[in-house]
Amino acid sequence: IGDYAFGACVGLSKIYIPQSVTTIGEGAFQGTAWYNNHPDGIVYVGKVLYRYKGSMPENTKVAVKEGTTSIAAEAFYGCDGLTGITIPDSVAEIGDKAFYGCGALTGATIPDGVVKIGENAFNSCKSLVDINIGKGLKELGRNAFSYCNKLEKITVNKENAVYEGTGNCLINKATKTLVKGTNLSAIPEDGSVREIGESAFCGCEAVKSITVPYGVTDIGKEAFSHCQNLASVSVPNSVIRIGREAFSGTAWYNNQPDGLVYVGKVLYAYKGEATSATAVTVSAGSLGIAEGAFDNCGSVLTSIAIPDSVIHIDASAFISCKKLKEIKVEDGNRLYKSSGNCLVEIETGTLIVGGADSVIPTDGSVKKIGDYAFIGRTELTSISIPVSVTSVGNYAFAYSNLERIVYGGSIMQWCVVKKGIEWNWMADCTVRCTDGAVTVNRNASSGDDGSSSLGEE
Repeated sequence: IGDYAFGACVGLSKIYIPQSVTTIGEGAFQGTAWYNNHPDGIVYVGKVLYRYKGSMPENTKVAVKEGTTSIAAEAFYGCDGLTGITIPDSVAEIGDKAFYGCGALTGATIPDGVVKIGENAFNSCKSLVDINIGKGLKELGRNAFSYCNKLEKITVNKENAVYEGTGNCLINKATKTLVKGTNLSAIPEDGSVREIGESAFCGCEAVKSITVPYGVTDIGKEAFSHCQNLASVSVPNSVIRIGREAFSGTAWYNNQPDGLVYVGKVLYAYKGEATSATAVTVSAGSLGIAEGAFDNCGSVLTSIAIPDSVIHIDASAFISCKKLKEIKVEDGNRLYKSSGNCLVEIETGTLIVGGADSVIPTDGSVKKIGDYAFIGRTELTSISIPVSVTSVGNYAFAYSNLERIVYGGSIMQWCVVKKGIEWNWMADCTVRCTDGAVTVNRNASSGDDGSSSLGEE
């Protein structure tokens, strides 16, 4: 039964749920007479633990009844009185935000029968110290254990086929992703970890130093964010990708001087507020440019120079750079080039970022205009797109002042160019083709170019 399926059906007073129902979505019966007439306490719907109704008393321990198949989304949301939970093997799924904000819960034992834990299921359980995961877990939702500030111990049943627990780290075996760390984690150095996942250590308040072993290539979004006492960070040269705000709110980042901040060989961020026209030269030997690297200086960044050593540039590194005009990539870079003030990924032919003065190459080297490539370029009013381009990415020209596109092919060819989500959001424009012109509506959606023919010109 999906989210809010019967929500606000105020006259609904009787419900029959067959035994076949195994999961119930968020707010499915919220606001119904049936729910409102229930006494306070745990409400079951068939075999599903749907919700704890009312205010939970302090120091409450709950034993979910045998035969329950799932714990619904938000079932114990914000139950500050919950200090313990016993889950039977019959439970196969724990829903999104099921225990979100249960600030007094100290431990979580996930039995062998649980196959899936939803997004944010135990998020903000600030007293949670240990997690014990059974052999059946196959799917763990995003941020399932984020902001568990006091978490120390993670153990995983050795028979679990998907996850392992090593050094108080929860690791996805197949992807080699460290999904969740703790205040006492030691990241394995045996090659079992290639990626520090999104929000993996988020909010771990006792972490003071972190050493990422060689072989790790990716550090995810908010991976160490709000580790307020993290003062020492050691990252190897194998790391080339870092997500947005991976180290935000840490003592280490707060102690960095304003300007360009590097994590290992990756340009991580521009710290502080730049107030005048800014030209940036990425340090020689750098390997990557992180997601959102220029968020803080996007309104004044006018020029970027990238060395030949860079092998990864995140697609949204320049998403806030409204004034960017000049893009230079050093000769000799095997993966990226600059041409006509466009940054192009050579192998895929993707134009990653352009500026108000960009001229897209017509030599066939550009096949895609990437996501966010010209987003927010308010000085951009006209651009020529060569016939070699087969797709325009999500939000590629959104929030620009684009009024005119000169396309190198016919109207029919333009119509078959794949357009991403809101590729030209807030930018009505005319597309002039070799055999006529079309108008493009500013809120054209994915797969719809919003075009109407104006005929030949």
